[in-house]
Amino acid sequence: MKKGRYFERNQEFFVIAQHLDVIVRKLLIPLFFVIALASYLYGIAYPILALALIVLIFFIVSGAVFWVIKRGVFPAEPCYFVLLLIDCVFLAFATYYTGGAESFVPLVYIVVGVLGGLTLPLWGVVGVIVSVGVCYFVELLLEMNSLLPSLGLFGIFIKEAYLSPYFRIVPLAYFVGFVAITFLSYQVAEILRKRRDRLLVLNRELNINSQLLKNNEVELKMANSELDKKLSELQKLKANLELLVEQRTKDLTDKVAALDQSHDAMLHIMQDLRRSDKIKDEFLSVVSHELRTPLTPLIDYLSLLKEGYTGKLNQKQKNIVERMMVSATRELNMIDALLNVSRLETGVYLPKKIPVSVRKVVADVVNELKSLIDMKQIVLEQQNLDITIMSDESLLVRAISQLLENALKFTPTGGKIWIRSETVDNFIKLEVEDTGIGVEKNKLEKIFDKFFQVDSSAVRQYGGMGLGLTIVRQIVKAHGGKIFAESPGLGKGTRIVVFLPISMSK
Repeated sequence: MKKGRYFERNQEFFVIAQHLDVIVRKLLIPLFFVIALASYLYGIAYPILALALIVLIFFIVSGAVFWVIKRGVFPAEPCYFVLLLIDCVFLAFATYYTGGAESFVPLVYIVVGVLGGLTLPLWGVVGVIVSVGVCYFVELLLEMNSLLPSLGLFGIFIKEAYLSPYFRIVPLAYFVGFVAITFLSYQVAEILRKRRDRLLVLNRELNINSQLLKNNEVELKMANSELDKKLSELQKLKANLELLVEQRTKDLTDKVAALDQSHDAMLHIMQDLRRSDKIKDEFLSVVSHELRTPLTPLIDYLSLLKEGYTGKLNQKQKNIVERMMVSATRELNMIDALLNVSRLETGVYLPKKIPVSVRKVVADVVNELKSLIDMKQIVLEQQNLDITIMSDESLLVRAISQLLENALKFTPTGGKIWIRSETVDNFIKLEVEDTGIGVEKNKLEKIFDKFFQVDSSAVRQYGGMGLGLTIVRQIVKAHGGKIFAESPGLGKGTRIVVFLPISMSK
């Protein structure tokens, strides 16, 4: 026969309950044998056949129930509970056939309670107690009310005896004792079950730990083997590393010596460069001064020619003289730029700080550049310029003039230029922003270098020597400030930002 769905679940219950039930059956047979023998010796007409039939049926039913439990056809606890209910009914019949209240068979109910308490959960224990109470007291009540004929086997009770106080107390006392023993059995079983569960948990943990120890032992052996290999490899690596370190140390020592020599050579070169730079600045200063000397009277003479002091000129001659004056003026401005850069770098010229109005300086510069602004149709917007700065007025005029000239030079016709100022922390911030050709981000720092142009075509297209922003940077530096440029990129305009210490403002 196939195993039922509750087979695995019922096995543990089957082992416990079957052993207890076998003990009960073995106790009942000698009990009924002793009762039968005593009735024979004392000449009592004891119902041996009825009892034997009840015991036989009990064995058959008990065997069938345990067969069902063992096969797993139904859950074990309900099946065994039904068996105990049947036992209660059998005991009720046995009690009746052995004299009712004067019988010793009701004591077997205690065995049923012990079996229920040791094997069933709480609901089963309560059910057994109720079943025993119903079977026991129903049988007694039926005899008391003459619904069943009384079998007075021992001649102890007569009908009137059922109403005696003794009879009213003893069955209740038996039942209370039965309930107490049943619950005691249940409590003992619960303690044993908890300890069993705890032991099972500990056993599982022990098995797991044992398996882990075995696994760890295997892993440890493998790890030891790997460790031995690694140690061998490490020893080889150590030997190789020592040789390599020795060789590298020698190489580094040689390189350090070479670097020391190179450092000394670089120091000599830097000193030579500083001397050369100083000589160059001095040379530029001298050359600029010498070149400027003849150009100034030349421009004056050309101005006299243009005004007609040496005779009236025709239009063609005036145009030639004007072009000569423009060229000479450009050359003079270039020489002045070189001379100013040289003076500021060498510290020959120191700023003379006096209160200077930014708005007035901007107005004077704009007035000088008005013809160029109008010619290129540039929109110039001035914002928040009512600030007075402790500055060298000539240098501030030159710086703002150079910034505006630079913005005008690189802003196409119809563009826009902003010049604004504001107070930021401990500085006065001046900005000149345009919508001109812009600067690539990697060249923003270089535009302040001497002779730098954004590209080679800028010199040809816009002219100039690339000294304008260099001069501005030197002027700002001489005032203890800082300057930098910002641009989103080519074709997106440029903003030059100047910071001057607020202690210079007034």
